Amino acid sequence: MNATVAEIFALSIVIAGVIALARFKKMDPMFYPFILLIWIGSVNELLSVILVFFKFYTLINNNIYVLGESLTILWFFKKTGTVFSNKTIFLFLGISFIVFWFTENLILDFYASSYFRIYYSFVIVILSVTTVNYLIVTAKKNLLKMPVFLISLGFIIYFTYEILVQAFSLYGLNNSLEFQKNVYMIMIYLNLFVNLLYALAILWIPRKREYMLLSL
Repeated sequence: MNATVAEIFALSIVIAGVIALARFKKMDPMFYPFILLIWIGSVNELLSVILVFFKFYTLINNNIYVLGESLTILWFFKKTGTVFSNKTIFLFLGISFIVFWFTENLILDFYASSYFRIYYSFVIVILSVTTVNYLIVTAKKNLLKMPVFLISLGFIIYFTYEILVQAFSLYGLNNSLEFQKNVYMIMIYLNLFVNLLYALAILWIPRKREYMLLSL
């Protein structure tokens, strides 16, 4: 796969962003954090393409993005009401994300944010699995038509692989150039699949929430 095709696949998140823009005024406000996530992801991907075109590094904007991503996803799960029974754990995780990110990037100078990416990815996977289990037990609708289920499934797929990629990078398991190519090739295809899953989830977002779980 050449670089151009990889960039096009990465920009697939813009599809979800455009759908969200078209449906924004009519959708359930509970999903606003997720829509914000899609939009900042779209902006970051577009910015990265521009920076690469002009031969600039994308490390800084991507590191800033992952902090915003982690906090926005946390906010999304708070809005769903499926995992946080009180504000204490929510606030603790939010503060821990900020402290961890600043410590790694500004104090330890680990500019790749690999440890932070592993930490917040692990938290998101746990929150997503918890939400999926909750919906399986309590939902009254077809799970494949429930946006929270599809979104959580996308999170599980993407961030589980993100943990593996960052672990490979940190602990020297990717010394082989061919191995690195294969790892990131899988990541590119997974990213495309998850972005399309997000687009489908946005199409299923209800206009009005009558009951909490009915509209999830």
